[in-house]
Amino acid sequence: MKIGYRFASLYFVITLIILLIFSLSVYFGMQRILLNTLDENLRFVVDSVEENYDPATDKFEYMDKEPEEADPFLEYYVVIYDVSGRPIYKSAIAQKVSLKLPLSDRQTTRGRTTRITVKEAVQWVHPDRGGEITFRAFNRKIYYKDRQIGWVTIARPIEGIDESLNKLAFVFSIAILGTVILIALGSYFMTKRVLFPIDIITRKANQISHENLNERIRNVRSNDELGALAATLNGLLDRLQNAFESRRQFMADAAHELKTPLAVLRAHWEEELNNPVLSMVIKEKLTHDIETLSRMNHLINNLLLLSQTENLQSNFTFHPVRLDSIIQEVALDASVLSDLKSQTLRTEQLPEVTIQGDRERLYQLFFNILENAIKYTPENGEIRILAERKDETVEVTIQDSGPGIPAKDLPYIFDRFYRVKKDRSRRTGGSGLGLSIARLIAKAHGGRITAESKTGVGSVFKIKLPVTA
Repeated sequence: MKIGYRFASLYFVITLIILLIFSLSVYFGMQRILLNTLDENLRFVVDSVEENYDPATDKFEYMDKEPEEADPFLEYYVVIYDVSGRPIYKSAIAQKVSLKLPLSDRQTTRGRTTRITVKEAVQWVHPDRGGEITFRAFNRKIYYKDRQIGWVTIARPIEGIDESLNKLAFVFSIAILGTVILIALGSYFMTKRVLFPIDIITRKANQISHENLNERIRNVRSNDELGALAATLNGLLDRLQNAFESRRQFMADAAHELKTPLAVLRAHWEEELNNPVLSMVIKEKLTHDIETLSRMNHLINNLLLLSQTENLQSNFTFHPVRLDSIIQEVALDASVLSDLKSQTLRTEQLPEVTIQGDRERLYQLFFNILENAIKYTPENGEIRILAERKDETVEVTIQDSGPGIPAKDLPYIFDRFYRVKKDRSRRTGGSGLGLSIARLIAKAHGGRITAESKTGVGSVFKIKLPVTA
């Protein structure tokens, strides 16, 4: 998961937890306040019961009232007991509903919540769909001048409180849902905005390679840690560019310094080959040395080409060239090498296409890849060359039946001086520069090279180049 999503998710979860804690705190706090208010109301009713006691008759003044509308406790469950625990008064609700509270609770003054089933319709009582209703009730002793005159059990339905709490819960649910959506969107866009400079840095860093070290990370104007990171990476790129420039300059200088003495040696030994005084043994040694000097000169030329990476195109001469003609010429010259190993070299499907390019460099591109295929294809093996035009590009495929390239080495075969197997490169005389140079030439022509390979089956190189006609 991306760090932006992790930050947004963490912020979302923390905020959601805070909202839930706040909502639950408010909900249960409001529930406690409403129940305490109801308890206070019930205690007030109990106090009124005590005040309406008539010691002369040992009764309460409203006990003898018959009409239900005259009952002062229409909304309440009220049962008055004498000191022996015998009920002497029941309100209208108490006559139809029985709250069987434990005897020990009759001495409490703090309300408790109890839920019972109502079997018949009762005024002021509105049971739920299950026929149940919740009461807030408690028992208390009643006194007259410090003399206990009985007990009172009092209760009241709390559907009003439940309704208020349900509305509050609904409001909180809607508020939390809306807030969560806003927080999710806000955290996503805020995180994306905060991490936008990192995206810039990442994209730019992925675009920079040894071939364009002059690129720098721009558009990060932040003065915080991200700005410092961009500045640090730019400083690192400066040092890398200086190191690569030093290496490139060393390669160019060394190649230039070596070309002259090698040319002098070759000219001297070629002249000595015409000396009739020398024996055949000496002449054979000189011929071998001249071939070695040729290989060294070829390597030096490759190093010079690699040292000109930045302004490579300026050293090329571009003009319209027939690509099929170049491929046929390369195949003809390479057939001398393939014949030495009794290999079959076939050219197939070469359409007549014209591209804008440097004929000499394009020859070098295809010859390097074909030579590489010949080197690593065993005797009596087969190498195929074919081309196919696709819209505005032409794709040239060179396929061999060699040992293949291991998957772990395939991503690095175009790197300079990279060798799949060093012992194999020694036997074939490779320097590890041929494919690197081929890729540079293809890139300079606006094309690219890809490679596919299976161990024990062979390799396939595909060169894509833009066409002009």
